[in-house]
Amino acid sequence: MNKLYDVLEICLQELENGVSLESILARYPDLANELRPILKASIKARSAAVSAPSPEAIRRGRAKLLQ
Repeated sequence: MNKLYDVLEICLQELENGVSLESILARYPDLANELRPILKASIKARSAAVSAPSPEAIRRGRAKLLQ
């Protein structure tokens, strides 16, 4: 099980660096069935993450607060 965690950490770093899911899974065929759902969930979570507000939105919010 420790191997899975070590490989998962590597895979998550590779995803963050832009490596495709299929390329990553091809490197670990013996763990692909276990890694696929975890990595897909990670991709989905990242795409759902809220980005920081724009500087313009922050400025408008401050202006409203000060009124």
